[in-house]
Amino acid sequence: MKELNFKGKKWCWNSDDQKLLLVNDYIDDLNIALSFCKNKRGAIQAGGAMGIWPVELSKHFQWVHTFEPNKQNFYCLTQNIK
Repeated sequence: MKELNFKGKKWCWNSDDQKLLLVNDYIDDLNIALSFCKNKRGAIQAGGAMGIWPVELSKHFQWVHTFEPNKQNFYCLTQNIK
């Protein structure tokens, strides 16, 4: 595990995961997807990774359920959503 500065916030990050650049490239596409959501009551998201997506989704939905099977990623996710 390591600490990583991303979008002005310090994140717990799984050192084995090299997908940060992909997340950074696609997180802005969330606005396109949100344009198809009418009520924004809840979101179900698979692959929570280190929590960046659930945190972003929580800014737009009343509740978010996310699933992350990787134990190291899940640990970081729980640290990052506090």
